[in-house]
Amino acid sequence: MKNNIQNIFIDLKSYELIQSKISVDALVSLVFNGIDILKIQPIFIKGYPFMLEYRSNNPHLTYMYTIPGYHTIDPYENEFTKNVILYNPKAIEAYEDNFCGAEILLYTNKPSLIVIPYDGNGLSRMDSSTGKFIQRL
Repeated sequence: MKNNIQNIFIDLKSYELIQSKISVDALVSLVFNGIDILKIQPIFIKGYPFMLEYRSNNPHLTYMYTIPGYHTIDPYENEFTKNVILYNPKAIEAYEDNFCGAEILLYTNKPSLIVIPYDGNGLSRMDSSTGKFIQRL
């Protein structure tokens, strides 16, 4: 199943429920080892129920962030396919109109991302595995 997943996203409020209880690496491993994208079922993460959605094309998210430094990802410069979206139903209810326009990218197999640096403006290319900037655009 790992080959069918290129990106894993979670909304901000759902992530806040578990961020101090599980590492990002353990969470990503749980998704890869615990789901079958052909028959996705809810999973429990540290006692919280999480729904999963598989979207084969760009999820058209409004804002996306990376974990290292919470850099803003430019959604127009990055195309995401084969996405797993995690969310806790109770956390979603806390959003106005149940809409979570902000997501965190937990995992990607893309070698680099175009991001807006946390402490600046403009665009930069960031190495996905290290979180380090490799080119200012």
